[in-house]
Amino acid sequence: MIDQNLIKDAETRMKKCFHIFQKTINSFRTGVASTNMLDNIVIEYYGTKTCLNQIANITIENSNIIKINVFDKNIVNIIEKKISESKLEISPVVDGNIIRLHIPSLTEERRINLSKLVRIESEKSKIQIRNIRRDINDTVKKNIKKKIFNIDSKYSLISKIQVLTNSYIKQIDDLFMQKENEIMHF
Repeated sequence: MIDQNLIKDAETRMKKCFHIFQKTINSFRTGVASTNMLDNIVIEYYGTKTCLNQIANITIENSNIIKINVFDKNIVNIIEKKISESKLEISPVVDGNIIRLHIPSLTEERRINLSKLVRIESEKSKIQIRNIRRDINDTVKKNIKKKIFNIDSKYSLISKIQVLTNSYIKQIDDLFMQKENEIMHF
């Protein structure tokens, strides 16, 4: 029973790590308008940190324009400032309670830099996955010393954790390759 809890714990932590990686790289600007680019924009709204998509309607007007229809006109300037200060490097255009973001096409230099950033994020995530594996394996070894597990279950658990690790590292690699292809070819 304890061994199943360890595997579930490892899977939960690895899945969370993968989702964070996925959210991070989806926010990178690729030259094509995507509402995911604004997922990391958080606004202080009446004392509460609120995601942009909860206080505005975000749509794609065409392939290179994102339209943000803000529900509360009083916070348009705050949203404009937050977008300007973000890593997106986009200047918002305000028209009443509507903000438009014109997504410029990427230069070759910017594509290469973005590709490097995605690679760095990919490596960070894979290191986190491996650290989770190490933590679980250390727990298994401690439980062997405490005689909670026997030697046979140790190798079985370590093997299952390695399969899980390989699975999440492959998912990260696949997502990295997909994003790199998107950056370099759009």
